[in-house]
Amino acid sequence: MIKSTVAHSTRPLLLALVVAGLGAGSTSAAEIPEEVMAALQRWQPIIGEWEGSGQTESRPKRNWDEKIAVIWKFNSKKGRVAFHFRFENTTKKQTSKSKMVLAEALMTFDPEKQVYVFQAFTAGDDPAMVVFEGTPKSESTIEFERVDKGSAKDDLDKLQIKLLNQGDRLVYTFYMRRGRRSFAPYATVGLDREGTSLVGGAAKGPECIVSGGKGTIAVSYKGKTYYVCCTGCQAMFNEDPERYVNKTKKITSE
Repeated sequence: MIKSTVAHSTRPLLLALVVAGLGAGSTSAAEIPEEVMAALQRWQPIIGEWEGSGQTESRPKRNWDEKIAVIWKFNSKKGRVAFHFRFENTTKKQTSKSKMVLAEALMTFDPEKQVYVFQAFTAGDDPAMVVFEGTPKSESTIEFERVDKGSAKDDLDKLQIKLLNQGDRLVYTFYMRRGRRSFAPYATVGLDREGTSLVGGAAKGPECIVSGGKGTIAVSYKGKTYYVCCTGCQAMFNEDPERYVNKTKKITSE
């Protein structure tokens, strides 16, 4: 199980961000904008459990092992949805040279600006929130630039997230600004989807009844079994199963 590494002192702030914007809702999921849902579904392969390692490209050099859990996060009451990332440092002997970059993050889509938004807390004893906005560069790559840098003295100026190996490998890289328009790599993390390898991916399975992703968790309604891709979609299905069952029946009949 992934454990968050955000310091206890900042937990109320992060929870306020998550609960206010993306906590559990009590009304119909129909309020969630279809444009936002569709924009995130484009990056559905990011959902899942990942494990790998990261390293900084500049001094001081750092190396660490990392796990990430990514799930859908819904707030049907406020009509909001995002990907929720939780990061865990799995380095066996952790020191100052094995500090990872992020602890927790949310990724969503802003329909007014037509950009993706990535909000995160940095790892460590003194976490800071960082905000990026970006757009896809290809079918498998999305790039973000920092929009809240201000006077912050860190090297997190640009973020690139890339899917490889048919969606079973995830690589994200932070870049530091060098001049007005150029960037240099700061840290890179490469991870494989749990249960897969570079030789062969995981076996194809049923489809998530909520998001359309790969179904990995069984849920039931009126004696029938369906599948969802993560605990976020599981909660959404349990909130209004009739909606998703009827949607599936409609698609099947067309």
